[in-house]
Amino acid sequence: MIVPDINSIHEVAPNLFIGGQSNRLLPAEEMIYFEVRGVRLAEKEAVDREFVVYAQTHNPEERVKERARLDYDLARKKFVKLHNYFVSAPEGPRAVTEFDDFCRVAPPELVAWFFDVILWGERLSAAERANFLPPAASPSGSASREAATSGSAKSAARTKKKTGTATT
Repeated sequence: MIVPDINSIHEVAPNLFIGGQSNRLLPAEEMIYFEVRGVRLAEKEAVDREFVVYAQTHNPEERVKERARLDYDLARKKFVKLHNYFVSAPEGPRAVTEFDDFCRVAPPELVAWFFDVILWGERLSAAERANFLPPAASPSGSASREAATSGSAKSAARTKKKTGTATT
């Protein structure tokens, strides 16, 4: 099995229901998807250690705030770009592509899903884990950065995204 490099950029698509249809069943040019980098175990452990040290000297309310800040910072570091997400604005639809903007305007369920992907990837369903595979062709139609640089990313991730199923 070829495992993608943790530093490669992965495309993940939430299984949202938009207009009664699954996001992953939308045409590629309409599908909402993220470009993210994986979290190394050492990075996650460093965040956990930092929190443990902080928690020893602070009250529970401050601990909750600090944990949220640490998780937010880690998620921001791993976020690369958001595609095909628009919000209404007085001058017309506005694309949301940056992390802080996404966290500010997106529905809480979508933001929570993204944090689950970054911080707790092992909790994802098989279909969501399938989206961690670097696709042979991205939803935008271009080759993934992993495939373009290493040639090792040969998968049917695009098909998996459309059907919402995982194959092994």
